[in-house]
Amino acid sequence: MRPFSGLLLLAWPVRPKGWIDSLDTVPTAPLYVACSSGYYGYDCGGICRCSPADDCLDGLTGDGTCICPPGPADRCSKTSVPSYVYTPVIHGQAGGAGCRRHGVYDEVAACTPTSHKHEDTAWFPLSFQPASLLQYTTLDSCTRRGQRQVVDSFISLAIPTPLQERLAVAAFSASVARLLLGNGIDEQALLHHEHFARVFSGSALLEGTLPIAYNYGGHQFGSWSGQLGDGRVISLGDIQVYPSAERWEVSLKGAGKTPYSRAGDGRAVLRSSIREFLASEAMSGLGIPTARSLSVVTSNDTVHRDMFYNGNVIGESAAVTARVAKAGAWMRIGTLELPAKRGDLSALREITNAAMDMLYPYLSTIVVSGHQERPSKYAAFLYEVAWKTAELLSSWMVVGFIHGVLNTDNMSLAGVTIDYAAFAFMEYYDPSFVPNTTDDEGRYAYIEQPKVARWNLERLASALKAVGVTEEEKEIMLQTYDEAYEALFYKKMARKLGLVVDDLHVHCSISDRSCDRAGTSDKALRGVVDQYLSLLQRGHVDFTRSFYTLLKGLTCSPEPHVSPREIINGMKEISDSNYLHAWEDLEPFWSEWLVDYERLLSGSEEGYCSARCIQRLRQMQSSNPTIVLRNYLAHEAIEAAKQGDFSQTQTLLEALENPYNQDHNHGPYVAPAPQWAMHRGIRELSCSS
Repeated sequence: MRPFSGLLLLAWPVRPKGWIDSLDTVPTAPLYVACSSGYYGYDCGGICRCSPADDCLDGLTGDGTCICPPGPADRCSKTSVPSYVYTPVIHGQAGGAGCRRHGVYDEVAACTPTSHKHEDTAWFPLSFQPASLLQYTTLDSCTRRGQRQVVDSFISLAIPTPLQERLAVAAFSASVARLLLGNGIDEQALLHHEHFARVFSGSALLEGTLPIAYNYGGHQFGSWSGQLGDGRVISLGDIQVYPSAERWEVSLKGAGKTPYSRAGDGRAVLRSSIREFLASEAMSGLGIPTARSLSVVTSNDTVHRDMFYNGNVIGESAAVTARVAKAGAWMRIGTLELPAKRGDLSALREITNAAMDMLYPYLSTIVVSGHQERPSKYAAFLYEVAWKTAELLSSWMVVGFIHGVLNTDNMSLAGVTIDYAAFAFMEYYDPSFVPNTTDDEGRYAYIEQPKVARWNLERLASALKAVGVTEEEKEIMLQTYDEAYEALFYKKMARKLGLVVDDLHVHCSISDRSCDRAGTSDKALRGVVDQYLSLLQRGHVDFTRSFYTLLKGLTCSPEPHVSPREIINGMKEISDSNYLHAWEDLEPFWSEWLVDYERLLSGSEEGYCSARCIQRLRQMQSSNPTIVLRNYLAHEAIEAAKQGDFSQTQTLLEALENPYNQDHNHGPYVAPAPQWAMHRGIRELSCSS
């Protein structure tokens, strides 16, 4: 072996004790690209046990299946698919019982064979540790790759299927690279490392990688769907980030089939991969909790998709997205629902305790006591998830984000945005807008999202009933969610409108189960917010640009002033041209609203002056993005990428990473959607990806 030699030197902001400045000590891992003949599995530890006449599916992506080659049938033993023949090899010898059963984290970590692998000559500048959840639960004992019901584990071995044709990096986030590896890295050296595309497409594995897929269930469109799981997502494991020591999990979406693929092919297409990449980074730029994306790797491999489920199947380029999230963030409401629905109380306790410890470790001090006002630890966990969900949903709503597929299997217990599919950011304000073409009933419309999230939390409470959460505690949780969401929504809208209201401190106490909503009793404030949204709807005004238009109509010198004519004309300019005829009737209502708005701006505090006015304008600038990921912007980047031009994706990414930059107001990405983009296929999309 020779160590990685010179492309990249990692530099942590605060270096761990004992760190030595030498390339020989950079935390790297050798890259393995093939197994010796007759060995298979993610670490080449499986030994083929086929008869001499049979062929064996060996290699990194093999599973040991014995296949009869063409010829007389009596040449072969019976073709078999081994239910369990995996025997890891440690230092060239068969592993012990602990390794054979793939038990808990420590036993898995010990299974590090050193033989039967074909090593590449280069080392890669990072390494993975087994996913954190393996510290709390066992790995699925069956290693067969085919689709099946997994009833004894939340985690299954899932070996990536390499892309076969020429690989190309279609998108790359330098900020995520810095998040994982430190601010001192050379992002371009990482990107252009000869094996970057192979590692992050699943075409080669680093030593120490334990590729897995997660098992979970879920309610989809209101109906229980049973076991779902990661049908095309394979986790490579965790990276420990310095100096925080946080663990971030890296997973590959579109990396091939898993035991949960059902009828799917385990792949993703370039179109949806770029959308998810841009969406996750756009949401991060907006300051909204979200999973992140490091890269998109595409190839000439073709997969077939029926984009609108109308029988029109077309070939599209395959792609793999490297997604990144804090350890535990991929645990969903559906993760807890599955063991509850199966009546497996032991598994439910195990996975719930794991979620608490990984996501809310401070709850471990809460124990059931004789004091009736103190909730159980499971009720406290439920309250925390409700609070995080309220915070997330309020953040979505004030930037006009519509998730599109808000099933319980797409809602993280950590309160972060995951699983971007048929999403959209609001164009012309329409609270009933549904970006998902398969949502015929409008279940996941923009205005319905807070209600659907509440419904999903009810499903979580129902799952936790088996571990002692009472009906009373469920009702307290729902009340907590309702009050927290309302308080947070109006707080954030007040900031967007420049209405300073004592910071609207909101806190929900676990101990006394109360929610302090300081400031939200102001009916005048809420009335101004509600009326503003109503006027946007009636005039079909662009949601994002409306706040900037309002901002342009406010002046602070020589004294605070609102310019009604400038604001009204500005709103008309960013309205849907098909509805301009309605403005003759709307103008008096806008004038009336602006009087109330100015009164609230200046009359809510004593000594209102130019300095205070400037403070409010700055607050509006920091609360209102100049750019969001409009579907037509993503569409243009995707169309260019299909032709091999990935520069538009990167240029758009750079703008989305700084959405509050006022310079964007005069850039190419701020205009409302043109008429050609206001149709199905751009404005609305399906889940086909």
